[in-house]
Amino acid sequence: KAQQEAANETQKAKDAMEENNEISNDLDAVRSQIDTLTEKLSYAIASSKDKENELEKKVQEMEDLKREKNGASNSDELQKLKEENEKLHSEITALKENSSENND
Repeated sequence: KAQQEAANETQKAKDAMEENNEISNDLDAVRSQIDTLTEKLSYAIASSKDKENELEKKVQEMEDLKREKNGASNSDELQKLKEENEKLHSEITALKENSSENND
């Protein structure tokens, strides 16, 4: 009987070790997924900041053009520049909001 109990305890210990090993493997997989997602998020944030900088540059160019054309009589082009400028500003605002959400 004692031999049977010892065999049962040995089997329980083996089962517990196997379960522990499976849990450990699951944790490793989760850690790997977290690392992958963190890397993707970092890339997305950097990419959105690049896009934001690009748009700010375009806005600056538009503002420079607008100043150059301020003396010009062609108000249609000025109006187009204003509209493009407003569009770029709203894109920058959206990117900034997106970027701050990603940072949270």
